[in-house]
Amino acid sequence: MRNRSIKLSKKLATIILCATMTCTAFTGCSMGNNDSKEETKQETEAKTSETESDEEEETKTKIPAEGSGTAQKSETVYVTADATGKVKEITVSDWLKNKDNYETINDVTNLDDVKVIKGAEDLGQSGQDLTIPADGNDVYYRGTLPATTTLPVSVNIKYTLDDKEISAEEVEGATGHLGVHIEYTNNSTYTAKVDGKKKEIHVPFMAATMMVVPSDKINHAEIEHGKIVENGDTNVFLGYGFPGINESFGLEDGGIFTDTVDFEADVENFSSDMMMTFVTSEPFASDDLKDAVDFETVSDSIKEAADIEIKDVNDVHSIEDLESVVKKLNSSLNKLSKGAKKLNKGTNDLKKGTKDLQKGAKDLSKGAKDLQKGTKQLKNGSQKLAEGTKSLKTNYAVFNSKIAVMTDGMNDAYTGSKTITDGLKSAADGSKQLAAGAKDLSGGATKLAGGVSQIANGLSSKLNGLGNLTAPIDAAIKDTKAQQEKAKKAMAAAKQGSKEYMTAFAAYNQAEGAIKALESTKTQMAAAMKQANLTQTLEALTKASKELSDGATKLSAGATQFATKSNELSVGLGKLYAGSNKLTKGLAALPAGAKKLSGASNQINQGIGALYTGSNDLNTGVGKLYNGTGKLYKGTDKLYKGTDKLYDGAVKLHDGTNTLEKSTSKLGNGISGNLSPLVDTAKELKNAAKAYTTFTTLAEGGKGSVTFVIKTE
Repeated sequence: MRNRSIKLSKKLATIILCATMTCTAFTGCSMGNNDSKEETKQETEAKTSETESDEEEETKTKIPAEGSGTAQKSETVYVTADATGKVKEITVSDWLKNKDNYETINDVTNLDDVKVIKGAEDLGQSGQDLTIPADGNDVYYRGTLPATTTLPVSVNIKYTLDDKEISAEEVEGATGHLGVHIEYTNNSTYTAKVDGKKKEIHVPFMAATMMVVPSDKINHAEIEHGKIVENGDTNVFLGYGFPGINESFGLEDGGIFTDTVDFEADVENFSSDMMMTFVTSEPFASDDLKDAVDFETVSDSIKEAADIEIKDVNDVHSIEDLESVVKKLNSSLNKLSKGAKKLNKGTNDLKKGTKDLQKGAKDLSKGAKDLQKGTKQLKNGSQKLAEGTKSLKTNYAVFNSKIAVMTDGMNDAYTGSKTITDGLKSAADGSKQLAAGAKDLSGGATKLAGGVSQIANGLSSKLNGLGNLTAPIDAAIKDTKAQQEKAKKAMAAAKQGSKEYMTAFAAYNQAEGAIKALESTKTQMAAAMKQANLTQTLEALTKASKELSDGATKLSAGATQFATKSNELSVGLGKLYAGSNKLTKGLAALPAGAKKLSGASNQINQGIGALYTGSNDLNTGVGKLYNGTGKLYKGTDKLYKGTDKLYDGAVKLHDGTNTLEKSTSKLGNGISGNLSPLVDTAKELKNAAKAYTTFTTLAEGGKGSVTFVIKTE
């Protein structure tokens, strides 16, 4: 939140305190048609003032009133608004201070429903003119204005809950993170003369909003442009603003005078006891700036910003004195502007650097994570390596003990290989003889196959001859049946009983007898052959002769193949014999190699021991590395998150210095050379504040003052 150098004067603080006390009664009354309560309030105010006057009059005698004239008007405008700041009712209370002891006070008013509260029997109203028989007394009266009447300063209030805008009705009883945004708008203008030209400026007002909240309803409260005062069971939030002053000075884009108040807090079942806004121009109408401005704070701020010393601030009592201070500020403004440019450039470089740092930290974090993963795998591998070397150490001892056994086996193998070589030589000679016998066997098998084939062919001819004995009988039966068919047709063609018919009939019967005789003969022949079993014997003999022929053929082929393989076996045995000789020679050299292997095995055994020790050390080191990479990953993760915040801070710092650079340039352009616009505007703001005496009409030549009290329901 920005610090402000302008502070409330003692007089302004007194005004707000009095207004607060006055509004204590105001909060409990209605400003509508409830006349009795309003009159009671006004009467209370009048009695308070009367009591003060009576105390002063105790020591002196009352002077008889005489003449007529205009009294000073002290006006308080009471406004009832809804929770968003929209006006609902306006009630005005006027206090005519009869310091000159007039018998009759002349006044004017544009109020509706005007009623006298105290000091006179009636107001003597005629239109807007009032001729009040005061008889030397102060007079109090009140009236109303339409709710549509434009106030010099309007208040607009918005609410958010958990960063989402909500209606005013939803605020009561809300739970969450509540935000209240109050914006003041200056609706009053004044025609001023600035640098010899007419210019519309705003009448300067200060607006102060007070909100009272039970302490048990809120936590972690903050306010921008204000202060929080804890008072037992309640918290009082006082925020302030100076609407329209930035525009009057031409500082529309980010001026130094705030016109907003922001309040935020964590709330639970929220409720507010009271919210009021006080508006007055009195601090700006003061003839002595020391009453309204803390120049020591201003001096410290200027010194801090521009590195210059401003002395004798107690002598700053006027706009002219302020002009002298501004000239001193102007003399160092160029230095401030250059410094702001360098700072802006530096923060831009910082912004870029932190962006690179952020990226590098992200890569580092990722790499640390990968390293942690890799060292975990390395750790697992080193554990397996340690276990493997331990097993290797144990198994190698067994291997070393077997070398002697292997040497003895080599000697036995050498002896056996010589025996195998001699046997192979004998086998080679036998294979040659076997090949010759196989060749003779193949020739005999071929001759046997030829003889068996001739026998099979002869038996087959004989069998076929036996089968042909019944063929003539079958042919005779076939011819006889053909003749019988012709006789049958002739019978059909001849007349029954005729010679032709009888001839055909005799031929048909003869053929029938011949067929039966032939079939009987055929049946008897078949029975005779079956009884002799000649056919089956011939068939079995034929089949056996054929199988014998096939076997002889296969025997011949097998004998040929055997002869071929016998030759190959003979060649192979020759090669095996030659290899056996080489094996015998190699085995002769093995004992010497085994002896060397035995010597080397001792060195290998020592190396395995060292490997086992080293693998244990490696496993321990990898464990430490793994734990270290875990810490490294956590650290780089925090570094990465930290660079996020650093980058955000660098961006904000760069934006701030950029604004500072623009502001110093703008301020330099605004006050360098011709200071008349600045000084004239300050003078005219004071004149505008002095000219704004009352909200309602004021009698010609009259004096007045006004304070606005806006109660938010």
